[in-house]
Amino acid sequence: MPLPHRPVILVGLALSVLALAAAPADAMRGALAEGGSLVGDPMLAQQPLEVEEVLSAAFPTALTAAADGSAVAWVLDERGARNVWVAEAPEFVGRRLTSYEHDDGQAISDLQFALAGSTLVYTRGGAPNRSDELPNPLSVATGVQREVFAIDVGGGEPIRIGEGSGPLVAPGGEGLVFRRGGGLHYSRLPVGEDEDPVESRLVVAPRGGMGGVRWSPDGSRLLFVSNRGTHAFVGVVGLDGGSVQWIDPSVDSDAAAVWSPDGDRIAFVRVPARRRLVIFAAAREARPWSIRVADASTGVSEVVFTADEGPARGCRCRQPDRFGRLDLGRRRSPGVSLGAQRLDWAVLGARERGRSDRACRRPVRGRASGA
Repeated sequence: MPLPHRPVILVGLALSVLALAAAPADAMRGALAEGGSLVGDPMLAQQPLEVEEVLSAAFPTALTAAADGSAVAWVLDERGARNVWVAEAPEFVGRRLTSYEHDDGQAISDLQFALAGSTLVYTRGGAPNRSDELPNPLSVATGVQREVFAIDVGGGEPIRIGEGSGPLVAPGGEGLVFRRGGGLHYSRLPVGEDEDPVESRLVVAPRGGMGGVRWSPDGSRLLFVSNRGTHAFVGVVGLDGGSVQWIDPSVDSDAAAVWSPDGDRIAFVRVPARRRLVIFAAAREARPWSIRVADASTGVSEVVFTADEGPARGCRCRQPDRFGRLDLGRRRSPGVSLGAQRLDWAVLGARERGRSDRACRRPVRGRASGA
């Protein structure tokens, strides 16, 4: 049945939500303690609603949990001041860890637990623009930096790991890698506030854009995608540096690389290179993309799945983005979801164990998980 007053209804619901957000916390707790409902409560309805109250409501983001479920952490924006909060079992009462008091426009991201849940790692500072300039809304004369920090869940001051972003904690939790200036740097994590300053070292600095970084299951190697614009490679490098091992390099675009659970193989998506460059034109058909599995020690790969040929079967993008991700169109296939970023190794493994090709070609719904 048509809803002629639908815009009025939506506006009314929005105002109700804003009224609840601006209502005093004591009034809401009292209503819930007495078994009442917040919606339609006359006490709450009588509270004056000011624009400043609506705009100053705290906003939580980046919720993450420790691997064993013993703690959760998040970023809370209070009047522009962003801080890390944590809550631990069994009470899970929230408390603030960091002490950034002012609205300086510096975001907090990449929040994750390390060292068996005893440490939190995060990036402070916004992403650069196309000119590689960092956000500086206060016009600080000396400029601003984007930095990686670690802080003890028990309390204390944040420890600076180094200038950079995108920290990725190793499987063992005792170290991490992060990006800086087109390269990937490694640093151990500090244990305690009184430890000596942490020093990082460069692991790899490949040509082109780098993304899709993943630790091997044993934490000894790193998997990444090197985007060269017209093509992209999958590479593997050890923590000691040395030479990069390229996985079955070609003139095509490889992306969405993932380790097998045992670390012996690597699965990735390959999009064939185009015979001619088409600018500002719809591509109704393209050479089909494929999923390949490679031996991690030799780099030799084989095809385990190829998309059907025909209209709307090609990849909508020519190359992966700067994070090594591909948009594979609306064609859903084993191990790949819509706008896929990860491959589902479990599906590939089922095919290798002898399941019928028909069963393995059944579409996978939702986002696929990685190994």
